[in-house]
Amino acid sequence: MILEGERIRLRPATRDDLPAFIRWHTDPEFRRYMGIGVELFQAVVSPPWDEAVFSTETNEGRLIGFVMIARIRNVVRNCELVDVGIGEKDCWDQGYGTER
Repeated sequence: MILEGERIRLRPATRDDLPAFIRWHTDPEFRRYMGIGVELFQAVVSPPWDEAVFSTETNEGRLIGFVMIARIRNVVRNCELVDVGIGEKDCWDQGYGTER
C-alpha cells in the first residue's frame, strides 16, 4: 500500500531503509526528540501483526523519514500513531511531518 500526498508518499518500510534509520537515530539532535529507535528497528525486521512502519519519501523518491503505527485493529478500523520522524535535517521545518 502506498499513500500519496502533494509532496510526499508513504510506502511500507523495508530492510533497505534501515541504514538511513540507523544514521538518523545515531545523530544526537534527532535522538533527543525521537529516542533510540529500538522499537522501530524491530518492527521493520520482524513486524508484529498489529504494527506497521512506513517510509516517508518525497515524490521524487528521496527517503526523508518514517511513520510508525501500532495496535492496528482491522475489525474496528483504527490504530495508534506511534512515531513520525523526519530524519533528513534539510527537510526539518518544511511541513513534511504534518502533510495530510
